[in-house]
Amino acid sequence: MDVPTPDISHSSDFCDSVLSQFSSSGQEDDQHLCSVIGSISQELRDQNQPSSPVAYLGAISTSLDRVLSESNPPTHSVDALVTLLSLLLPHISIPILRRYKESLSLSASVLKVLRLNSATTGAVVSAVKCVSHLLMIENSANWVNDVEPLYAALLGFIADSRQKVRKQAHASLRDVLQRFQGKPLLALASDGIKKTLERFMLLVGGSDASGTESSREGAQHILDLLDALKDCLPLMSPKSATEILKYYETLLGLRHPVVSKRITDSLNMLCRHPSVVVSAEALLKLLCLLSTANETSVDNITVTARMLNFGMQKVYASNRQICVVKLPSVFSTLKGRISSCPPFFFLLSQLTAFCLMGYFCLLVSGRYYGDGARGGYLCSQRGIKKFDTELHR
Repeated sequence: MDVPTPDISHSSDFCDSVLSQFSSSGQEDDQHLCSVIGSISQELRDQNQPSSPVAYLGAISTSLDRVLSESNPPTHSVDALVTLLSLLLPHISIPILRRYKESLSLSASVLKVLRLNSATTGAVVSAVKCVSHLLMIENSANWVNDVEPLYAALLGFIADSRQKVRKQAHASLRDVLQRFQGKPLLALASDGIKKTLERFMLLVGGSDASGTESSREGAQHILDLLDALKDCLPLMSPKSATEILKYYETLLGLRHPVVSKRITDSLNMLCRHPSVVVSAEALLKLLCLLSTANETSVDNITVTARMLNFGMQKVYASNRQICVVKLPSVFSTLKGRISSCPPFFFLLSQLTAFCLMGYFCLLVSGRYYGDGARGGYLCSQRGIKKFDTELHR
């Protein structure tokens, strides 16, 4: 059940909001969702309880606990109740939710849903949403007891074979890291991601032979985690992010296009975040490796060129000396790659890459720095003239 969060204002009833969004749907899951929330709403009225979000929270969590206590929980009931819980949690204030989180055993119930072998994809997606919301309201310093069980469960789904579950886990991980910014929890959460990558790499390296099920599974898990790191790496703690960069260096050594593309996308996001701090040396190593990659795709070369532009600026801001030493060789290597493009695309990519990096060369040194930068500057000027000539033909 893939459902958006309904618009619930302070003056509206949660049941009415759900019904207004799903009652017209012809899908069986949506109809059952409406039936369940209608029954809960009627039960609240029969007990003369207010139709407040907190009252619905108590009723939904109690119903979910009761269903989960059965030896074989009915799938459709679990699906509906955990979906309703995921829709409701964002509309309860953080102080109130913190107060009721333990008394209603919300974390335990959600984790039980995730452990159910019979849970549907929709139920798992909704449970992952609940996990991330419960993590984002967490302010406890007790990582082991209060945070780690939920966070470990979230990390357990970032490489799930189901695309919807995996996509939601990636988005939830990003949101959790964003909320942990400036808190001690960030370092522990970031370390968890780093250890997950290490475990996946060991899963591949520990296989007796390539092509085994374990090796293939580990390789796919690494690709899935690289997808998640595109948005998550800039949000990680500087220490863990730098360690991830060192693993990137190892993975780039494979010279596999699928891996290189994901790492390039991840670094592209990282380099565009001006406030992110990582080791300048580790980042520069990756930039140098990517500048020498055997890539002939015009789009990929252009993306790499832009990443190098932002990346070298980030390195320069952290360590000017190593940037000045390495920039000419990076520039020269990139020039050779761009020259291999077809004529028309060569002009476009040259205009994009060389104008940016040529300008940056001048900023770094305050003058033409060596033959590499000067050659790049002159080449970019010729590229502009050629491009202008081509446009006026």
